[in-house]
Amino acid sequence: MGRMKTSTILAAIQGLSAPIQLCAQTKQVAASAHIETPQEFGARLTPLEKIEFDAATKAFDEHRYADSLVSFKSLLKELPAEPVLIKFASEAALQSGDTTVALSQLIPIVKANPDDWQALALLTRAYAESGDKIDRDSGIAQMLVLHRRGVTPSSLQKYIVERIKEGDNTLVIWTSVEPWGYYKVYALGQVSDSNGLIFLRITLESNDFDQPSFAREHPKEASEGLRQFSLDAYRETGLNNSGQRTQTHYTFQFFVGQQSYDTVREEFIKIATGKATPIQQPIEASRSLEHLLKLMHDDVPGRPRRGIHQVVEGTVAIYDNHVPCAHLSNQSSHKSNIVSGRSEIRPFSKWLTLRSVDSPHGSKEPTPYC
Repeated sequence: MGRMKTSTILAAIQGLSAPIQLCAQTKQVAASAHIETPQEFGARLTPLEKIEFDAATKAFDEHRYADSLVSFKSLLKELPAEPVLIKFASEAALQSGDTTVALSQLIPIVKANPDDWQALALLTRAYAESGDKIDRDSGIAQMLVLHRRGVTPSSLQKYIVERIKEGDNTLVIWTSVEPWGYYKVYALGQVSDSNGLIFLRITLESNDFDQPSFAREHPKEASEGLRQFSLDAYRETGLNNSGQRTQTHYTFQFFVGQQSYDTVREEFIKIATGKATPIQQPIEASRSLEHLLKLMHDDVPGRPRRGIHQVVEGTVAIYDNHVPCAHLSNQSSHKSNIVSGRSEIRPFSKWLTLRSVDSPHGSKEPTPYC
């Protein structure tokens, strides 16, 4: 399980986050005001200021947000209106649950430079966590505008919109500036325990390979440019007997068209708090090829297009409704790593992928997936 790390906006500008290549369309880069980096800011500080700044950022990186906030506030007394300090202090305040401080500091920064995507992302989160839905949605829309203009870095896939406490657990909701990964993730929820360990990931996905069957079933909607979306979750289930990390995958429901943030938020909270019911009971998929094929070919009436299955490292099983047909590929290429709970590109010497697709003729024979 991974430890919750939510300070991504400022981590990105410090170079702490490794760049991840987007599956992005070509964007026209627009001229915008330069956004100072922490390194550039640190280079113009006095030796004593630099020591204090380094101590504050160290506390921030170690998730000691209350301590870092005190240090950043102290520096702001000496160096008022410095955007880098304000953004660090604002994110530390948000991590500490103080939206008032974040709003008061971020609004002037965004007004002074509407292209400051770091400040805008943090301000959008501050609006969300303060309950301001109108300005939250406006911020989400403006982030998309900046992304399409090429203002945001090409490595930026998603950013945090809201952090929600649910008992001893915490749900962090991310929204994508562009759908990413093999499964085209539009929104991601990470649920962590009181120790900050992520044990559940929730996604709003719109797989490309789901769209042909959706178009056949909903030609009118598809002709209008709508896509099918699915609400999925991936729960950590520990190591198997071979020492491999495993997860159980759940599908909860399907949507026609992209949903509003409020809808996504509501459904994510239901799943995070155990108040949502998945489509069917878990199906354990072992690493045995024969067992996988049996699961895929068993004719189970009423089986949903995708339900619940267990995945192990290097193995993914997906099945379709009624028609037990499948395509098997064993490739030594880069594939999407669903095991990590997110779609990230990483090499596997042997990646076993079992996909199922609707048979156009209703046959029970395997149909190639295209």
